[in-house]
Amino acid sequence: TLHVLTITLGYAAFFLAMGLGHLNLGLFFLTPGKTALLKSLSLFLYRSLQVGTFFLAVGTLLGGVWASYSWGRFWGWDPKETWALIALLGYLAVLHGRLIGWFKDFGLAVGSIIGFLLVLMAWYGVNYVLGTGLHAYGFGTGGAGWMLGFVVFELVVVVLALARQAQLPGPPAVASPALSGGGS
Repeated sequence: TLHVLTITLGYAAFFLAMGLGHLNLGLFFLTPGKTALLKSLSLFLYRSLQVGTFFLAVGTLLGGVWASYSWGRFWGWDPKETWALIALLGYLAVLHGRLIGWFKDFGLAVGSIIGFLLVLMAWYGVNYVLGTGLHAYGFGTGGAGWMLGFVVFELVVVVLALARQAQLPGPPAVASPALSGGGS
């Protein structure tokens, strides 16, 4: 029970983050002057990704403890275990990319949408579409078409956002005094 509850809390935080990511992209392009609102929502997005990643990591470890008790092994590379790890690594990459400055608020919003596609595969795709492994409940009869439609929609949103971002002028380049020969 604790493993499933913890994972579900992580998935809920990621769903919230995906919604905030969509909201941030909408604000970024439709009302670019509302920078204070965008910064505030970006902070909420960042925090929800942190909370979701924490719960996913703890839930995955608890799942290993449960698997050791139930099946006699902590980790067996079952499709569910593998996709849980992929989702966790995906969100860790998003958080670390933001932390070290590879991307800012826009990248965080895009990362929250792409990351949720990993969660979708870890939760729904493995259980109902793949229909393999110890976590398969639907044996391949669970609406792969709806899932594919959702994934395509989200990827179109991300591609359109990236294309729009590429069209926007960036901040003016400022030469470093050390590189331009000026200053001491």
